[in-house]
Amino acid sequence: ELEEEDENLPIQEVSFDPEKAQCCIVENGQILTHGSGGKGYGLASTGVTSGCYQWKFYIVKENRGNEGTCVGVSRWPVHDFNHRTTSDMWLYRAYSGNLYHNGEQTLTLSSFTQGDFITCVLDMEARTISFGKNGEEPKLAFEDVDAAELYPCVMFYSSNPGEKVKICDMQMRGTPRDLLPGDPICSPVAAVLAEATIQLIRILHRTDRWTYCINKKMMERLHKIKICIKESGQKLKKSRSVQSREENEMREEKENKEEEKGKHNRHGLADLSEPQLRTLCIEVWPVLAVIGGVDAGLRVGGRCVHKQTGRHATLLGVVKEGSTSAKVQWDEAEITIRYDVLCYAFNREVFDGEMGNCPWTVSNNVL
Repeated sequence: ELEEEDENLPIQEVSFDPEKAQCCIVENGQILTHGSGGKGYGLASTGVTSGCYQWKFYIVKENRGNEGTCVGVSRWPVHDFNHRTTSDMWLYRAYSGNLYHNGEQTLTLSSFTQGDFITCVLDMEARTISFGKNGEEPKLAFEDVDAAELYPCVMFYSSNPGEKVKICDMQMRGTPRDLLPGDPICSPVAAVLAEATIQLIRILHRTDRWTYCINKKMMERLHKIKICIKESGQKLKKSRSVQSREENEMREEKENKEEEKGKHNRHGLADLSEPQLRTLCIEVWPVLAVIGGVDAGLRVGGRCVHKQTGRHATLLGVVKEGSTSAKVQWDEAEITIRYDVLCYAFNREVFDGEMGNCPWTVSNNVL
C-alpha cells in the first residue's frame, strides 16, 4: 500500500467553485459552509473526464447524531440535488451510510460525522466510485457510472445552516492494480491456472510433434487406475481370508444389500491406501482434467460472448473485489477495451473443446 501511495501524483490544490454552489458559502477556497435558504450543494472547480483520481472530504462541523451532509460526485449542471431522487449525483450519506443515485442503493457503508474524513476514489476508466472512512481501504460503492465529466461535490439536505466540509489532497492515482479473477461470479484463481494449463496442453496436442507424446503419457497415467483398483481388490481378498466365516457372511450380506440399492461399489475409496489415493489425485486426475476440463464457466483468459450483440471477447478480469463488472478485450481490433456487467453481458465460455486424434474410447478398456 505504501508503494502505491508513493506512485500517486499530486496535482494543484482542489477547491470549491462559488459559481457551482447553491445556498452555500465558499471559505478560503477549500471549505464549503452550508448557508441559509434551505438545502444546498457545492461542486469543486476541478472536473474529472478520464483517469483515476482520489481526494478527501474532511467533516469540519456537523450535528452529531443528526447529520445532514452527503459527499460524492456530481454532473454539471445540476438539475436535481435531492439525495433521494437525483440522477445527477452519486452520494454517500453521513447520517446512515446509505448510498444514493436514482434512489437509495442496497449497499450501505459506515456512517460518519464531525471529525471524520472520507476518501473518495473516482475511476473514470473503470466507471467506479469508492469511499473509505478515516484512512480505511476505499470500498466499492458505485459501478457503471455513466458520465463524461464529474466533479467532487458536497450536498447539505438539512434546513439548518452551519455544516462545514473541507476538500483537500486531490491526487491522480498511479499505476493501477492488477486485475482480479472476479470470483465467485467468475472462476477462482486455482481454476483459472488449471484451465490455462489445460488449454496449453490442448493446443500442443493439436500439433503433430506433440500428439503422440501427450497421448502416450495420458494412456500411461490412465492405466494406473486399473493398477490401483487391482491392488485394492487383492488387498481386500487377503484381509477377508483371515476373518471368520460368520464375519464374511455378514459382510457379504451387507455388501449385497448395498449393491442392490446402487449406492455402493465393492471397491470404494475406503479400500484404497494413501499411496493409491495419492497416485489417483496426482497422476490420474490431471489427465481427466485435460479430457473434461475443470471449470467451463467465465474465467480470466477465457472466451466469452456478449449476449446483446453476439460479439466475442476475452475476459481480462475485474478491477475491484466484489465487482459485478469485468474488463474485456473485444476480438475486433477497432474496438477498445471496455467494461460490461457480468450478470447480463456474458454468456457461458466459448472454446474449442476438440482435441483431435485422442484415443478417449480406449479409456473404457482401462476402467
